[in-house]
Amino acid sequence: MFAPSRRRLVRPALSARRHVLVSSGQTVRHNSTILNGLGSCVAATAESLSAVHTAGLPWYIVLPLVATSLNFTIRLPAQWFGRYYRLRRAETRPLKSAWMANAIRVNMMKNQGKASLSPDLLRPMRETRRINKDFGVSAWKSWGAALGPMVPFVLVSEAVRRLADSPMTWLGRKLGLDRFLDLVEPGTSSLTDHSLSEGGLLWFTDLMAADPYGGLPLICALTLGWSSWTRLSADRLRELLSVDDRSMNSLQRARNALGRVLLVIPLFPLLFWNLPSAIFLYWAPTFLFNSINDTLLKRWLPDREPRYSIEGKKKPTKITLPYVNIEGYEVPKKQGSSIARSRQPDARS
Repeated sequence: MFAPSRRRLVRPALSARRHVLVSSGQTVRHNSTILNGLGSCVAATAESLSAVHTAGLPWYIVLPLVATSLNFTIRLPAQWFGRYYRLRRAETRPLKSAWMANAIRVNMMKNQGKASLSPDLLRPMRETRRINKDFGVSAWKSWGAALGPMVPFVLVSEAVRRLADSPMTWLGRKLGLDRFLDLVEPGTSSLTDHSLSEGGLLWFTDLMAADPYGGLPLICALTLGWSSWTRLSADRLRELLSVDDRSMNSLQRARNALGRVLLVIPLFPLLFWNLPSAIFLYWAPTFLFNSINDTLLKRWLPDREPRYSIEGKKKPTKITLPYVNIEGYEVPKKQGSSIARSRQPDARS
């Protein structure tokens, strides 16, 4: 008798379903699986560091020991692979430069002296990627070797921050570490280890407080400066400090801008001097081993000459006539026509 009403179920908006309020007043966030996994790794790392300290080692030995073990297991092999692939890519650079130079020349001839992004120019770019793939030196291998050690460095740094009861950062909330906050005492974390307050030595006896003299941040800054500033030549350093960029193209300006950013990175530990001393006690040996690894790898894997050369050594010209073959005969620079060359052997005889 009555027709069923066709009502559409109104689903809540995505923004309304993003946060679910619980009766206790907490906010449950639907973080991604990767971020939750990284947060669990940070918590497990913090608990492992506390377990090593509980076994009998003081904190001023535990933190440098962790930096040393990570260096020899992750950082040093990654730096070795990164330098190896960079040297292999440098060997093929003349071959790729020849491909690109020929493509640019053809492109400018077709466009009346104006370079443009045409299919003739994109084809050699794909060819250079194919060359890298054939030689086993794809770009992702170098980037992977450079970014690989950053993951354990960030995880251990965040774990030390949780142990030292440092304020929760944006990264910690994204990793879901705020779920370890104690509900009984708001603002404190269940991962905090108060034994850090007596685990230091020398002038930094309290590892949960900032360095009162700024010695540890200064050591970290000097170590980073040694590893980055010593790589730059005097001409390159003068170019980065110069403010006159009018004679440079856009690519050179972008390269100099990136170089200037890398030039001020060693000063970053001085900007975060108010962090707990435990973090700098972990950072200092990490940065020191990074510099030592670079020095050792330059000896183990020295720079190589390019496998291919655009301008090779010129060989002497061979003259081959129908009935005469003179090996090793060099044509004089100022020589007449081909008839004069053909008569030259008769004059000697």
